[in-house]
Amino acid sequence: MAIDDFGMGHSSLSYLRNIEADILKIDMFYIRNMLNDSKNMAIVKTIISTAQIFGMKTLAEGVEDVETANALKVLGCDYAQGYFYSYPLTISEFEEKWIKHNHNSQSGLNS
Repeated sequence: MAIDDFGMGHSSLSYLRNIEADILKIDMFYIRNMLNDSKNMAIVKTIISTAQIFGMKTLAEGVEDVETANALKVLGCDYAQGYFYSYPLTISEFEEKWIKHNHNSQSGLNS
């Protein structure tokens, strides 16, 4: 179970005490500006640290460039999603791009 858009609106620290979730999803509002806004960077760091304290993983939404992806990795973010990795895909596109490619790569086949 994931808590979506953590740090925004109704998603707050009280959820961490009352809901047994596995993942905190960091809202893209903070991710998109984190490299240029020290306050957003501080919020991202805090969410990652908080998740680690509670034994949870973190997923960053809205990752759109390599610099942001690398910074999140250094901060200890576990997962990321966004246009840097892929645009939204249909099921068949996803299967072709990710599942079949990864299966072929793991079996030693070239794709």
